[in-house]
Amino acid sequence: MRNRLGLRDKTPIILHQGHIRKDRGCTILVEAAAVVPDAHFVFLGDGPLRASLQDLAASLDIQDRVHFLDPVPPDQLLDYTASATVGVTLLEDTCLNHHLALPNKLFEYLMAGIPVLASDLPELSKIVSQFDIGRLAAPGSVDHVGERLREMISAPDQLDTWRSNTGRVFETINWETASERFLNVFRRLRDS
Repeated sequence: MRNRLGLRDKTPIILHQGHIRKDRGCTILVEAAAVVPDAHFVFLGDGPLRASLQDLAASLDIQDRVHFLDPVPPDQLLDYTASATVGVTLLEDTCLNHHLALPNKLFEYLMAGIPVLASDLPELSKIVSQFDIGRLAAPGSVDHVGERLREMISAPDQLDTWRSNTGRVFETINWETASERFLNVFRRLRDS
């Protein structure tokens, strides 16, 4: 991704991957980009808000730092993701589904070994806090998202700590662990 965008290795990249649509914090992220001048923002994916976000970036005069890349094949996704500095999942608290969500992109960021900035919603908060893999921001708050991103990219030692913690998530949250709990329920039912 860095090569494709012509960015140096040290340039912070804030990544939103996935569908670009309403209530996923996409507009908030572009608005926050205006107050995080040292970073480039990448939307990897497509969706109905793409054109309006491009217009918004132009109106804020940050179109040179806000990039839109088309989706990539699944076998290339983690390579793209791994070149980012921070991955974001900024669901807005607009419905129960978002309130309790654990989006795939969260786990894709973690598999690629990058820290996350996530909405401070119950399930996202549990993962980010329990494993110390990034920061949380108030859902829907441009100011808070911008503040958190500035903090994150200006703390290289903390970024390294969060990166090193990403693998710990999969020691606990994996098919083997989950399936064993599931099977234990059936074993108890069978033996009762």
